[in-house]
Amino acid sequence: ADAFHVKTPGGRLHKLTAFLHRAANSKSLFPKPVHTLPIAATRGAERLVDLHNPDEVRLVILSDLHLPKRGAVHKLERALEEIGQRDPQPDAILVTGDLAQNGRERYYQVLRDRLESTGRPYFVIPGNHDLGGLLRGGYQRVFAGPIDFSIDCGAVRLLMIGSCDHHIDAAALAWLDEQLRQHTTIPHLVFMHFHPLPIRLFSQPAVLGRWLDTALLDNVNDLLRVVFNRGNVRALFHGHCHLSLDQQLRGVRVIGTGSLSAHQPGMTPRPSYRTVAFSPDRLAVTTKFLDAESVENEAIHVVDDLYRA
Repeated sequence: ADAFHVKTPGGRLHKLTAFLHRAANSKSLFPKPVHTLPIAATRGAERLVDLHNPDEVRLVILSDLHLPKRGAVHKLERALEEIGQRDPQPDAILVTGDLAQNGRERYYQVLRDRLESTGRPYFVIPGNHDLGGLLRGGYQRVFAGPIDFSIDCGAVRLLMIGSCDHHIDAAALAWLDEQLRQHTTIPHLVFMHFHPLPIRLFSQPAVLGRWLDTALLDNVNDLLRVVFNRGNVRALFHGHCHLSLDQQLRGVRVIGTGSLSAHQPGMTPRPSYRTVAFSPDRLAVTTKFLDAESVENEAIHVVDDLYRA
């Protein structure tokens, strides 16, 4: 296979902008490491999901709720009401980070209660707003347990990576590689919060994309080598950039989940979430805008030429 290299932004301006980005998200001028649990406690046993149809997995992905900013609780309730009316019902609901705007425990309790009320299995991972700054303990008190874990859905395995804050440490990468090594014949979908590929070429206005790319994973190439190594990852889903975007690199789709809060004008004009239908020969991803019809995403940006070494 062709060698690849994703160039991360550099230079003094980038370093200053990245520092300000992290400081703003963490509510602290001196952000603390994402891990407040021992590393060993961040990884857990596999969880199981019973499927309505063993030949197809149906998922709903919510991301970047930022409760309670700008009516976010009401938007969450509207989205879950829509999801409750879906036929067939999703096999699971996934939430990929930035659940609460300022890490306040009561809003994690609100989210947990609303998800419980759906009667559907649900799985959450944290984002930078959840595990950074002075209030980071709220997430872990409400959603206790590992933040890296796998989910067995029969036809596909889901790998949830919550233990990263602009960087995925060696232990998390080793865990991911071992999961893929142990199940080489089963396709996988990987979920995380931070975006692994630059988005500035696809965002409007472009200045917002350049700003968000300062929060790109600083060791993204290490992650992608693991993802590509076994050939059994079909897609990598991410939040953080509030953008519904579908890129493809070396046959692996890299899919932005949009945002249910949509508080960045020009990038996600309306609150949205994703639906996924997966079978061994099909991966269908749609964008669902609140109070509107689903939109099938037909534009897949193949970006191999952008990242050849």
